[in-house]
Amino acid sequence: MSDMEVKLNWLEDQLEMLLAAVREMKAEARASVPSPQMPRRQQTLGEGYTNLARLYQEGYHICPMHFGSLRQGKECLFCAALLHRGKGDPAKTQK
Repeated sequence: MSDMEVKLNWLEDQLEMLLAAVREMKAEARASVPSPQMPRRQQTLGEGYTNLARLYQEGYHICPMHFGSLRQGKECLFCAALLHRGKGDPAKTQK
């Protein structure tokens, strides 16, 4: 084998390793990015949702009709529906 063939084989090996590393990095990047099929609202549920749940547990309405008023110990179906809206089927969370 000539010196040129040895160098070309080495370069081919290096290229294969680089391509494998790029494929691996792309796979990692795809795994860390939220799926585009997932509704945006489902992706952004977090602190706001937690705050609404806390307010409801403290006895306040979180539904648009009575937002902020005391529930006086009664359960509110509208508030409960709002709380459970983001937990179930993603199709139900997107309008």
